[in-house]
Amino acid sequence: MRQMNRVAVCLGVGGLLVWSSTGLGVVQAIDAVVESSVVQRLAGGVVNTDTAFESLDETTPNLPLIAESRLERLDLDNNVFSLGSAVAVFSDPRLSTSDDPDELGADIAVFSLDPVDTYDADTHLTEVRQVTFTADEIGAADGTPLEVTSFFFLEGYMLVWGDLSTAPSASVAELTIRVQQTRPGDAAPVTVLEANLSLSHDSSGNPVVTAGGALTVDNVVLADTSDVIVLGQAGFVSIPQIGIPYIYQAAVGEAFTLTAEVDCHAANQPFTGAGVTLGKSAEDFLDIIAGLIGEPVGTNALQINGVTTGPIVLAAKPLPMGETQVKVLDGTGFSLLNLSRPFCGLLGLESALFLAAVPLMMLPAFRRKWPPLRPRD
Repeated sequence: MRQMNRVAVCLGVGGLLVWSSTGLGVVQAIDAVVESSVVQRLAGGVVNTDTAFESLDETTPNLPLIAESRLERLDLDNNVFSLGSAVAVFSDPRLSTSDDPDELGADIAVFSLDPVDTYDADTHLTEVRQVTFTADEIGAADGTPLEVTSFFFLEGYMLVWGDLSTAPSASVAELTIRVQQTRPGDAAPVTVLEANLSLSHDSSGNPVVTAGGALTVDNVVLADTSDVIVLGQAGFVSIPQIGIPYIYQAAVGEAFTLTAEVDCHAANQPFTGAGVTLGKSAEDFLDIIAGLIGEPVGTNALQINGVTTGPIVLAAKPLPMGETQVKVLDGTGFSLLNLSRPFCGLLGLESALFLAAVPLMMLPAFRRKWPPLRPRD
């Protein structure tokens, strides 16, 4: 097993204390950890692993934090015919000028053109913020109870593709998010948001989307990829700039902690691939896949189906990105005052800074076309 710490494009960071967000709530401290791992298996047995870990202050005082893992196999001509790659990044949210701070990013992909070679790829991102709502900004005395509604900003894509119907089991792309709050006197953190999303397929190769917690399948879009022949059988899910609301309790003048965790996972079977990206455009994500299979994916077909820059297909139940709202309570739970303003969405997801900082997954092309599917007899 190879363990490593990697940092790229380090931006100098001053003190992390006493940083005010662009709206309600003073963020007094920030901490973050990013991890990535890739496991390679031959005929089901683990033959190699690659892991990376970065922690603010523990391994480096600089941002962005970047953890990158990668394993691959080459043929005699040095062409890549199987690969697992995972990248996790935390960027400095204080550099953002938008309501979405764009601090978290992840990008993973696995594929194999070998009958016995498979991969598991994972990223884990943790962001911790210590927050205080002050008497001056709320207009109430210290100790006054508050009810806060905030949003977790999320945008990304999932894909499974290849010879799905002949695979011995399902390839899968998964995403899990969790936000926990810790207040003074709490014996354990309280989970205020939990959500998960999974894309896999059935034995016939048809895509299967499942969701849980604060997400439902109606919040995302499953694209029609029937025209994209080079992918073979495929499932493509778009997470279309959503804001997942979550509610927590606080008090004026009280310092509390919000911890966000984001996990991405992809696993493939022989002659299939799977991937998850957060903070990348559909075009860029599909360019990566095109590099894997050695063929243009066919963005025109996906535009027709409302995935990229063509006519937008909305989710059946969209989750619009909103503003943080703070209710000032009277001690019995009755709302005395509602405060709302644009807010640096706590623990928002995407990573424009991340994408500008590092070229993600520069994967070599491999010249293998997925053949057109033939109807079963």
